[in-house]
Amino acid sequence: MTNENKTAVDLNVFDDDGVVVDGTTMELTLDQISDIIDHATQLILQHRQERPIGEILDELDSALTAASVITYRDDVSPSGI
Repeated sequence: MTNENKTAVDLNVFDDDGVVVDGTTMELTLDQISDIIDHATQLILQHRQERPIGEILDELDSALTAASVITYRDDVSPSGI
């Protein structure tokens, strides 16, 4: 396992309805931050062009899950699409 530099990132904590209920600070690597921002950017650009976003949502879900920002839920499809 490599010893990567991490950056503290302030994040909102959401309930199941998407309402902010708390805040937390997580330590993420620059690679994790970059991956999340890249997928979020791709998602917005696709949305603006009114193109399908299901696959990109799944990729963003995977990036957020891999970074432990969110937890994996096996009872639903990541994007619901």
